[in-house]
Amino acid sequence: MNINVVYFNNQIMIIITFNLLITLMFRHLCVEFIYINTYYNMYIHTYCINQCYQMNKEVLSVSNTNN
Repeated sequence: MNINVVYFNNQIMIIITFNLLITLMFRHLCVEFIYINTYYNMYIHTYCINQCYQMNKEVLSVSNTNN
């Protein structure tokens, strides 16, 4: 997966990287936000990335409960 990181600050990059590492199944959700990043302001990106992270946390919680 090729991601151009030039447009991100370190904090956003860390959030995305952590997100991708813990939930590979839902990686595409975050990748879409990454591509959008060059066209929208940082507030929108941060919100989208946080939403994606929250979604992944919920998925992980459900998975853990089912186990």
